[in-house]
Amino acid sequence: MKKTIILCAAFLLTSCAALNVSFWDDNEAYRAIDIRVQAERINCNQNNSLTNLQLQSLQYNVKWLKTYSESKRTRDVTEMIVPIEATIDDFVNRESYSPAYCKIKRNVIMEQSKVMARAIMVRY
Repeated sequence: MKKTIILCAAFLLTSCAALNVSFWDDNEAYRAIDIRVQAERINCNQNNSLTNLQLQSLQYNVKWLKTYSESKRTRDVTEMIVPIEATIDDFVNRESYSPAYCKIKRNVIMEQSKVMARAIMVRY
């Protein structure tokens, strides 16, 4: 009986250590919502240089969240940032784009930021 309890305790402890879930963090939650709001405010009906200013600000906030999460060692948040970071970097590095392309990319970024924000907000 004693061995069973010890084995169960050891199994539970190793199982918990294997989880890649972090807990609530005010800074991550704030920045995730900030990113989502900025994504929704991307204006594709202006010239590309003004849109690029919005994208660079969004890119900065994503980089801030990634750096903060890496420093804090919250791997789950860092992994969620990778897709949106790639989408924004690709968008920013384009020399020119049409309003239709901008709207498609904006919708992708909005969806990625929505998923990321929801995942960060439901932690406890």
